[in-house]
Amino acid sequence: MAWMGARRFSDLVAHIESDPERRSRVDALEQAAWEALAAHDLRELRRAREMTQAELARRLDRAQPAVAAMREPMTTWCPQSEQW
Repeated sequence: MAWMGARRFSDLVAHIESDPERRSRVDALEQAAWEALAAHDLRELRRAREMTQAELARRLDRAQPAVAAMREPMTTWCPQSEQW
């Protein structure tokens, strides 16, 4: 049984690539997803180890506000994220 409305992935990608506005929206959504994932992962890892931001900052030899800023968009604390 064929899926109604099923499309090949390559067709979907071509549709996105052919429209600069759509491509821009997809890129923005992708960036937001990476930022949310990074913030969530750091918070969850820190909580799983029962560490405060201050404790993590001390271990990283950083100030506590720097650790708090890691919950902000990845590009503010991880320049390599631009490569993703």
